[in-house]
Amino acid sequence: MRIVVAGEDRSEALGARIARALSSRSDGGLPRTAAENVDALSLPEAGSEQEFETRHLAALRMRTQLRTADFAIPERPGLRGRLQRSLKRFLWRLLRYQHDRMAWQQNQVNAQFMTAIELLRDLHGRELDGLRESVDELERRLAACREDG
Repeated sequence: MRIVVAGEDRSEALGARIARALSSRSDGGLPRTAAENVDALSLPEAGSEQEFETRHLAALRMRTQLRTADFAIPERPGLRGRLQRSLKRFLWRLLRYQHDRMAWQQNQVNAQFMTAIELLRDLHGRELDGLRESVDELERRLAACREDG
């Protein structure tokens, strides 16, 4: 790992400090969402609808970002397969900047949609809580009227 701060190589000083800080964390230094182990396979383990919704939105949030990292290109056997793989690598390197730009734009859209979904969930949750309180109050009044009348 190489760490450059203000044009100065600070790898030795900061690298050891970062490594110590990460090793002392109970989650192994993983980002919070990854440490929570929310994925589609954990959804059936949810104990309630609310827990399912929370896990589902967390899993969606984790997957909003498209990644354009290199990946293994499958290769057919023989000379034809090697030539195809070389052509695919060349084309990927040639056109990757366009893909990165489109992926960045899609990531922005995905993040906005996730934020909107989470805001709507919170808004509807608050509205539902208010309605429940109103119904509870009406039921209390109805019970009081029955006792009086």
